[in-house]
Amino acid sequence: MSRISKSTPKSSMSIKEFKDKTSPLEKVIQQQVVSFFRANYSAILTVSMFKNGGFKMHSKRHFDYRMGETKGASDLFFHSIHPDYAGKVFFAEMKRKGGKPSSLQNQFIENAIKGGHGAGIFYDAESCIEAVKKHFNL
Repeated sequence: MSRISKSTPKSSMSIKEFKDKTSPLEKVIQQQVVSFFRANYSAILTVSMFKNGGFKMHSKRHFDYRMGETKGASDLFFHSIHPDYAGKVFFAEMKRKGGKPSSLQNQFIENAIKGGHGAGIFYDAESCIEAVKKHFNL
């Protein structure tokens, strides 16, 4: 006869911790946002993705900084040359659920807003899409 242990595993994780670890990666959320705008608003908006962070990108990031990229720059940059939307800009910093922006990323967002641009930190594609559409009155 086998015994069933009634003790809990030592390394059990809470449901919240499990959901945070299984939430979509930041790059997946970015791709969802970019795909949506390219499919629906490509005649109006241009979406640029900054290749930020990561050990594997170190040499590329060093080159980017020398070329003038600002440390802490948001992941996504929306702009338009369409006459009805010209001059409007929106910066989106994407984070995985549970992720936290760095102080440089927070500063970048604050400066963008102070400069009259749209900007925000987003944890899912839907909230980012809605904020960008609202900013550009789409």
